[in-house]
Amino acid sequence: MGEFRQPDSDENPFAPPVAAVAGGLPATVEQRGDRTPFALQAVRFSLYAPVLLTATNLFLRASAGANHPGTKAFAVVSLLTIVAALFLGIVGMVGSLRRRAIWSAFLGLFGTLVNGVIVAGVIGSWTLLLAR
Repeated sequence: MGEFRQPDSDENPFAPPVAAVAGGLPATVEQRGDRTPFALQAVRFSLYAPVLLTATNLFLRASAGANHPGTKAFAVVSLLTIVAALFLGIVGMVGSLRRRAIWSAFLGLFGTLVNGVIVAGVIGSWTLLLAR
């Protein structure tokens, strides 16, 4: 049978690879050239989605009119996308806290608040309309 051999160096052969920059510090995502973390992508979507959808909805209402079927359909799709952005903002915020990316967590909190206010406003207005 084979005999036990000591490794030639003290390094762990099973250690995960670490990309390093000058000075021996771990590299950031941009320096490594890897993909952006999902938490950061979720936070960005949570921030950008309500702004772009609200602006598009306003321009569509101004050009086609509020009673146009396409405007109503786009409003429903926008609301569903903003609800998805609300959940992705929460996911991104939790993921950023786990990665200790505090700035991303603050952006996720802001995106969650913006989306939450929009969703709460829509639900509140629907409740008032249905209560009449």
